[in-house]
Amino acid sequence: MTRQGRNSDSPLLIITSIASSNISDVGATITWNTNRPADSRVEYGLTTSYGNVVSLATLDVSHRINLFGLTQNRLYHYRVKSMDGSGNLSTSGDLTLTTQSGGPRLPAIDLFTAAPASITSGQSSFLSWSVKDATSLRLDPGGINVTGSTSRSVAPTTTTIYTLTATNSVGSVTRNVTVTVGGVPPPILPSIDSFAAAPASITSGQSSLLSWSVKDATSLRLDPGAINVTGSTSRSVTLTTTTIYTLTAINNAGSVTRNVQVTVTNVPPPTSGAADPTLLPLAAGQSIPSTTPAVAGGGSYLDPVSGVRVWRATSENYPCAGNTGLRYHDYGDTNQISHEWGDGYQTILIRTCGEYYLVDFKRGVGFTNWRKFAPGAQPDSDLSFIFSSNPATPRIAYIINNGSLIRYNTGANQVENTGNFPKTAWGARAWLQSDINDIWFVANGASQTSCMAWNSQTNVSQEKTTPNYDECHLENRGRYVELITGGRGVVAWDLQNDTVKPFDPPTGRTFHMASSSGYFTSVDVDTGGGRTPYYRMDPATGAGILIYDNAQFGYDWSAFHHSGNWVNQEAPDERQWFLISTYGANTSGAFLKHAIGFMRLDGSDIRFLAHTYNEIVDYFKLPRAMISPNGKLVVFDSEFRGAGGGDVYVVEVPLR
Repeated sequence: MTRQGRNSDSPLLIITSIASSNISDVGATITWNTNRPADSRVEYGLTTSYGNVVSLATLDVSHRINLFGLTQNRLYHYRVKSMDGSGNLSTSGDLTLTTQSGGPRLPAIDLFTAAPASITSGQSSFLSWSVKDATSLRLDPGGINVTGSTSRSVAPTTTTIYTLTATNSVGSVTRNVTVTVGGVPPPILPSIDSFAAAPASITSGQSSLLSWSVKDATSLRLDPGAINVTGSTSRSVTLTTTTIYTLTAINNAGSVTRNVQVTVTNVPPPTSGAADPTLLPLAAGQSIPSTTPAVAGGGSYLDPVSGVRVWRATSENYPCAGNTGLRYHDYGDTNQISHEWGDGYQTILIRTCGEYYLVDFKRGVGFTNWRKFAPGAQPDSDLSFIFSSNPATPRIAYIINNGSLIRYNTGANQVENTGNFPKTAWGARAWLQSDINDIWFVANGASQTSCMAWNSQTNVSQEKTTPNYDECHLENRGRYVELITGGRGVVAWDLQNDTVKPFDPPTGRTFHMASSSGYFTSVDVDTGGGRTPYYRMDPATGAGILIYDNAQFGYDWSAFHHSGNWVNQEAPDERQWFLISTYGANTSGAFLKHAIGFMRLDGSDIRFLAHTYNEIVDYFKLPRAMISPNGKLVVFDSEFRGAGGGDVYVVEVPLR
């Protein structure tokens, strides 16, 4: 270990317990400890010059950095660095790890040359090559079988592009070389602009749609099978094993290829267990799909990136005929999906067919038992309904109806007041929320200028406001309420002692945030230049801790919503997951492009869940994704690129 820039008034900063784990063919996790809080940095590369760095500014004694984008079966050098708040820097010695192999390999063309590369008409050029792992070789133009050979003499009369194709059971690769004749310009090769599979991961017996975009080709071939797909732009395939498909585009200048893999799992995804975002791909700015899934109301499709199942809950003729009015779910950070009950069912609140409906949903099965509310129980407005946060009462909901807060049994579909319910003449409307035990309830006052709080056990009511008040958010454990203004001047209200403290983030302002357990989130969209620092906000201290600063990615500027309603998580508070959904026209550099994902509250992990296909900025059609209290379901809105007038979709989060 070396020490640099030590502050003589501070003790040594010591790095211990360096380890590498979760090593795959493309990534690894590096962990270490320090004897006091310090930042985290890993330098890595193929030599001791390193050349790559990943860092995290959060000060901590336990450090964890994820590396990704590595190359399979390679030895990597790395070292870790940490600097404490006093400027003491410690650096580890050089360490190494080896990435895993990536399974079956395509052949490789290590060398393909022409000597000489420029001739006059009537002269010859000598083509030579070096190939690994190929069972057959073809030279074009002419489709010449050169399997077992390493060279061939050619005598073209015009400038010619030669294509060598190496093939094995996994697929094909190509490499080109040009022999220029008498200064005649070479012909133009075809180009394959895109070649994709949707979904890219299926279970045995399911289908995937291969689609492509090609220019300047006179013929197209799809392998395996040497299928002539000239004139086509897509083909559906049904598989029982993982397959690499090769698309070959050919013209008189030669040929080019592009590969795509469809992964087949023989075991269907589990229908029970705990939600686990680590089963999802890392959020890395995945491109917005060019093809929009065709799905009817009540049907489903698989997201082409993550492979998760997404259900369409509403359409113009589902769940009722002539359903041409507004179809949406309420805002993002409230609890409008129930806990599980019965045989894996959950109930969802949806606005459709002209009013609010309840519908039961089971993953892998879909929707059943659409029903209206009993008379006297319809929510007064948007955000005037929530399900119980308590897993012991999954069928119970709470509704502001005619200014009173009532307790409602969604199974029996009737009002079921107990204890201090109903809370009559509460004077509240919208932004209804409850804590994890359904003890504290908060909502906006009817005048929308203050926050109302009520303790259902003690029957004590409180009210608080702040200048330029907009809305209030309840921390899941029920002690703190954030009073938001839409700008600076945010305060945290402590319900235990009825006091407030300033609660602005270190930079920027708070809005579209997540209310998790013990913390809130804030994103500074005012810094400019695409930078959007993320903060974990602690209402107990009023402090904000930087958890993510997009040095690698930009963001959709202010076009996002957060949700922290996954109230029953196994993770420590600082590593809770919260939900992010993005929208808006500017996706340059975004780590989520018109998509939904998860981020940990320490900024250490960001995962991709699903694309939303939403391209219209309209309040009732924005995704505003919300998550269920057990983390298993996510609901979002989308106009689906004009395929619907704005509908509701339900995503199944992977389980372990």
